[in-house]
Amino acid sequence: MENKVKWNVSTKVEKYNSHKAFLNGEISEVKIFDGNMLLDVGVTDLWNLVIGANNQSSTIENYDNDHSYLGVGDSTTAALKAHTGLLATTNVWYKKMDTSYPAVNGNKVTFKATFTGTGSGGSAEAAFAWEEWTVARGVITPSGTLDDTATIATNIHKNLNRKVEAMGTKAGAATWVITVEISLT
Repeated sequence: MENKVKWNVSTKVEKYNSHKAFLNGEISEVKIFDGNMLLDVGVTDLWNLVIGANNQSSTIENYDNDHSYLGVGDSTTAALKAHTGLLATTNVWYKKMDTSYPAVNGNKVTFKATFTGTGSGGSAEAAFAWEEWTVARGVITPSGTLDDTATIATNIHKNLNRKVEAMGTKAGAATWVITVEISLT
């Protein structure tokens, strides 16, 4: 008898019309998407994590709160396992995990990031059509912080997966929360 492991992914995008609406818990829309493409580079990265060979710069980096990101972009190119990450060239944004994420519960890991709007004391994050998403790990440049000018350094990050799905267009004032649950069954 052959044992097979199934990769299950569920993604939820909670949309708030403004940061004030987010703070007040006033959700305007929730979208749920299932499935995604596990990338070859992500599989290799997972195996390197298993054997402790995940050195990307000069330190060991894991899928922890300091090194995990959810990325969104506007490319509509179909996902292929040979891709290495998001395909968008200008409208792309990687956001660090919310506090206490990623989190493991049994056979499931949950990644969650909040992309804020202009009312949150900064510039709008990822204000464009969300057509693709990914879970990634690595370091943010410059100086390890993410703002409207920073992205994950392209030469030292790894994208686990990629999903192409029309999620909507995020307005500058809007705050959107994306939650990705991955389980192995």
